Amino acid sequence: MIYIISGKQNVGKTTYIKTLYEQLGGDGFITEKIVEDLEFKGYNLKRLRTNETHLFIVENNECTDNNVLKNKRFSFYKNCFELAENWIDEIINENTSPIYIDEVGKLELNDKGFINILDKLVKLDLSFYVAVRDENVDAFIKAFKVKNYKII
Repeated sequence: MIYIISGKQNVGKTTYIKTLYEQLGGDGFITEKIVEDLEFKGYNLKRLRTNETHLFIVENNECTDNNVLKNKRFSFYKNCFELAENWIDEIINENTSPIYIDEVGKLELNDKGFINILDKLVKLDLSFYVAVRDENVDAFIKAFKVKNYKII
């Protein structure tokens, strides 16, 4: 079963995943906002079980690195996608459940970002929780040929 945690931006999808993790255990990753002096700075990628954290997303005007994926506003550090994939491989090999992925969006719908992770989880028919913004839910279900799902 794929549990799709759906909602608009800034409504608490990541907080909900953290709560589920505290209640159900398992492992996976979240993207946590970085705020300094009340100013948004980007996002960290954080593994739930270990709290290992890496700078993941910054605004394009704050990025000087070339090893990034860019959209209109943000630069995504490519090494974090590889790191997340390694984490998920560990989680799968350890038979840890449930698995949490925060968040899937337009990058994945364009065969980038966490695409390898999602393909793997769907093909292995593993149960996982995934955060997806409302406007991307139908496209996510179609793109990954999701059959057995519940929208939360």
